[in-house]
Amino acid sequence: LADYQRLFQADKQPHRLRQLREIALHAMRFFKQFDARLVGSVLNGTAHEHSTVSLHLFTETPHEVGLFLEQENIPFDMLEHHFRLFADAPPVSYPVYRFLAGETVIDVTIFPLKGLRQAPRSPVDGKPMQRAALPVLEKLLEGSS
Repeated sequence: LADYQRLFQADKQPHRLRQLREIALHAMRFFKQFDARLVGSVLNGTAHEHSTVSLHLFTETPHEVGLFLEQENIPFDMLEHHFRLFADAPPVSYPVYRFLAGETVIDVTIFPLKGLRQAPRSPVDGKPMQRAALPVLEKLLEGSS
């Protein structure tokens, strides 16, 4: 996908990726109390014009995030994502809050506090998912100026 984007979307994709990373930066700061981590195509650089900003949040109870969004008057939908924690383990369901930031969809998947130390397996390659904390994203944005 990255090769295709370099060949056929070199004029648009880097700009959109930067926009999505800036949106992710604002969202991560907004959710700072939940130790937000960026995951997915916005982190790995393959995001495109229709990509979703995906964050992992960590809290004692998923309802804390819902209450936080309600207090901030942010309408959201509830979903579930299924992740494997170990290669041979069955998938586990995690709650997801989905909302819009302008025209960009943001998905925040809620993990227990101990989930910060163990990334779920990537559905693509089965390895632990790459996750980035706020300082990592800030460096990515500095490097793409």
